[in-house]
Amino acid sequence: MGIEDKLNLPIALNYMYICNLINRTCMECNILRYVLTILTALLAGGVCHSAGISGQDTVTRLRCVDVHALRDTLTGTPDKYSGGNVQKVNGRLLSSMQNTSLASFLSIHTPVFVKESGNGMLSTVSLRGTSSSHTVVDWDGLPINSLTMGQVDFSEIPLFFFDGITVVTGGESSLYGSGAIGGSISLRNYLPFSDTLSGQVQQTVGSYGSSFTGGKLNACSKRWMSSSSAFYGKSDNDFHFQIHDFDGTHSVLQRNAAYHNYGMFENLGYKIDNRQQLNLKLWHTYYYRDIQPSIQNNADTSKYEDISDRTTRFTLDYDRKGQYSLNSTVAYINDHQEYQRNVIATQDFILASWLKRDFYWRSLLNPMAITAGFHEQYIRPDVYSYRSGVDEWRSDFYVNSRTNIKKGLTLLCGLRQQLVTGEHIPFVYSVGASYTFYGEKHNYDNVKFHANISRNYKVPTLNDRYWGDLDNTYLKPEDGLNCEAGLNINFGLDPKDTLCVVGTVEPRLYKFLFAATIFHNDVSNWILWMPRGNVWKPINVDEVLAKGVELSVGQQFRPKHWYLFQTVSYTYSHTEVLKGFAEMRPFQGRQIALIPEHTFSLSLIGQYKGWGLVYGCSYSGERSTSDVYDVMPSYVVMNVSASYEFRLLRRGSLNLSFSVNNLCDTDYQTVPYKAMPGRNYGVTGIVKW
Repeated sequence: MGIEDKLNLPIALNYMYICNLINRTCMECNILRYVLTILTALLAGGVCHSAGISGQDTVTRLRCVDVHALRDTLTGTPDKYSGGNVQKVNGRLLSSMQNTSLASFLSIHTPVFVKESGNGMLSTVSLRGTSSSHTVVDWDGLPINSLTMGQVDFSEIPLFFFDGITVVTGGESSLYGSGAIGGSISLRNYLPFSDTLSGQVQQTVGSYGSSFTGGKLNACSKRWMSSSSAFYGKSDNDFHFQIHDFDGTHSVLQRNAAYHNYGMFENLGYKIDNRQQLNLKLWHTYYYRDIQPSIQNNADTSKYEDISDRTTRFTLDYDRKGQYSLNSTVAYINDHQEYQRNVIATQDFILASWLKRDFYWRSLLNPMAITAGFHEQYIRPDVYSYRSGVDEWRSDFYVNSRTNIKKGLTLLCGLRQQLVTGEHIPFVYSVGASYTFYGEKHNYDNVKFHANISRNYKVPTLNDRYWGDLDNTYLKPEDGLNCEAGLNINFGLDPKDTLCVVGTVEPRLYKFLFAATIFHNDVSNWILWMPRGNVWKPINVDEVLAKGVELSVGQQFRPKHWYLFQTVSYTYSHTEVLKGFAEMRPFQGRQIALIPEHTFSLSLIGQYKGWGLVYGCSYSGERSTSDVYDVMPSYVVMNVSASYEFRLLRRGSLNLSFSVNNLCDTDYQTVPYKAMPGRNYGVTGIVKW
């Protein structure tokens, strides 16, 4: 973006006035005040310098300078991921699994460990050996983690609604706030910009009475853009599983595991002019399911239970691009869950805004981008087991910057302070650097070294503090220090894709990438629920260490009429208790329960003319249960699908595919005593126009 020579004194003074006004409203936090004061000086100085303002009466006109800064499409922040393992998912791989949930995709095509309490049941993830509440899931920049549990049920996130997914491992609290100790997963939606009408209808039928019906419609005019989606899915989930007893091995029918769900999504955009745009998004889903019983209670009808979840998310965004890019968001989230006729619900009201400035500070730095913003949140729970009067306010103030010191050298910095009713929240930061050596092709061949250090935290959830009509406000926020360093080698890749990219299509004959990252994450006051007499209570574990390495290798071949993409990823993560209360002593020096040390994934995408093939393989290593000496075996699961696309008329197409899940009929469990289905099949037809 060019810096025009139209900047003048009133603009600079107005911006200084705004920054000073923000500064005066944040007197509760001294550290934040100092940060904003520094930001005011930097940005005002950059404006004045860019405008040629000096102590003289004359104003020097500067020539127009082109400044190129990477901008993230989620939150408008500068190229924010300073860590090394960023896995972007789009295109063919995402399209091949539109009838499944995010849990199904992550469990097969990434080295992320997914804990599933049965097929289609509660599913959570573990990034870099951390717990399920240490991963933030954001939807176009809006965190959507449950406020009561702090985690996300990935079985309730349909891939059908999303155009892109990004998995980032590493501490991200300076970007997302509470909970991003292990990493983040971003869900993206894009609006159509072609002046046409397009859409698709999809139907899938499969084993165990499973079916999925969905439709999409995209429309665009000169000013209006719309993307609409809706689906309905169900499954009887009456698969057979094996049990082993003194009489041998028997095949048993799974009972009380049926589910059905439906949802709708609307993304509506209005272009005010070339620089300004309004976006309205609505995401509503309903999920009803029988709670799959344990293997021991499969035939005991007195143990059968069910649960329903209804979630509505609404956002209204205003976005303005220019020398000062501005984004403001108003959001409302309503989570309503009913379990045994008891209500567990929250209402979440959000007001957020950020201001971004790209400028060229000739005397010191090359292109620089600074983003400052705030996130105000009011939470009103309606939970049957809470005492009254636990409404909560949360305020976040943050600053992110990206600076190119010289060719190949990039520095990133993030600062955040959160204020929470009745809690003392630590000031967090993230500082990273990378240096890239370019080859002869400059933009396509490079070797990149990177390092990052960050402080991360998680506020105790509402359940942690108030569940059971108890007052557990003595709990301390979890506090982590993450250090990591890595190497990326790329051939034939554009710089923006120098990290681990899954399923990306580029018009080059051959591409290769290699990524390696080592990490060390020291977490104090890790929150763990333990039995205390007749009740379970959350307790702070003094110190937990998660360390390990991530490796990824990817290749893409694109000769005439062919397309082949292959990626292999491996993660070693060792998580152990260094210091804790008496019950944790058996785990000291050992891997923490239900988290494997080794995970591996292999993805293969192939296409020849109208034919397509998608293959996924995942490996999860051994892990212990709450009894450190009870070890669950490792397992390998493979999925494969083949498809053919027929052309219809001028723009339409019909895609028919056949898929086989759990190809080798593996008998496995990710959660103790929760059976998973064996080999099963599905047929999908998609009509596009």
